[in-house]
Amino acid sequence: MEYLDPEIYILLIDEPDAHLHLKLQKRLIEEFRNIPNAQMFIITHNERFMEQVDEDEILFLDESSKSAGTLNHLQIGTKWVALEDLKGCLNQLDKLRLASKLIMVEGQTDIDFFNNIKPKYEAVTGKSEPIANVYIPMRGIDTLNGKLVAYSRALKGVIPDSCKWLIIRDTDCVPCTRKESAGNDDKKDMDTSADVKVLFQDGYGIESTFAAEPRKLARILGRYYLLDDSVHTTIETYISETSSDFSRRVRDITDTELYGEFENHFNRQIKNRSGRTYRSLQFRDVLAVISSNNIQYIMTKGIMNKYLKAIHDKIVIEFPQTASMTPLDIDSIFTEYYSHINTVDDLLDCHKTILDEIYT
Repeated sequence: MEYLDPEIYILLIDEPDAHLHLKLQKRLIEEFRNIPNAQMFIITHNERFMEQVDEDEILFLDESSKSAGTLNHLQIGTKWVALEDLKGCLNQLDKLRLASKLIMVEGQTDIDFFNNIKPKYEAVTGKSEPIANVYIPMRGIDTLNGKLVAYSRALKGVIPDSCKWLIIRDTDCVPCTRKESAGNDDKKDMDTSADVKVLFQDGYGIESTFAAEPRKLARILGRYYLLDDSVHTTIETYISETSSDFSRRVRDITDTELYGEFENHFNRQIKNRSGRTYRSLQFRDVLAVISSNNIQYIMTKGIMNKYLKAIHDKIVIEFPQTASMTPLDIDSIFTEYYSHINTVDDLLDCHKTILDEIYT
């Protein structure tokens, strides 16, 4: 490098991170990036080192690639496989080799949800989760089909051929009448012969599923507001009235609070989604199938908070003793929900359906 002046330098470096302090390991990649006109091939066994580079910069040598005689770049979304493989035994990769079911969820919110609700489900059903279930957060569902194809290729030869795939996702802006076709788009071209099933939350997101079941939402709210069970029917009437009002307002182009917010979410999502369902999807297609009976499908986080506040205001007028109480929101409603699951009927039906699939 000092005496020659080629257009590009080829540098082959074996474990440059060895014996370096942890902070220096993280800085090392940036130091290499500052060397001009260089193509570097670096060998490492260090996950901290690899955390600093992108997947399309990583060539991962494992038993599969040795058998094939070919090294390929990691697919987007599968870097964790390589990182886990560097951590030795008793890790995620060992679990994958024994997995009977891969449960793919959108992200940490879903992981937290299952961590909280599974003990409740087990207590009221007497079931135990199969120990070979493995959960994988997909870090969002933008380009979901591409991620699933990449995962299926990266995990081929790692997971057993009999391992089933369960993809759990939000409905987001998919019209509730097109969920089946959207699910087929999600799993198209996956490199696996295993059973692959796509399950949608019954609503825009997991928070909105409470709006899908007015009777059970009324019970959750009644318990939160410390009201007698006899008034649950009254609360359910308030929920029905609010759903009708929101169904009307989300179609009102002058209503910037609901129509405007939902349209902004739609436009933002449609830019980042792939698949046949999204390519031809128009905002009016989503609104066309919305009614007071399926209002959960327009419930973004912000709109769901407004929905709970609107019901709260009705309850306060009817029951003045609740005036000092804070309205539930998309976070606190889960805490209230978990705390009152004492029977199977306390579970939302849509949650139980997904959990039944997980525990089968």
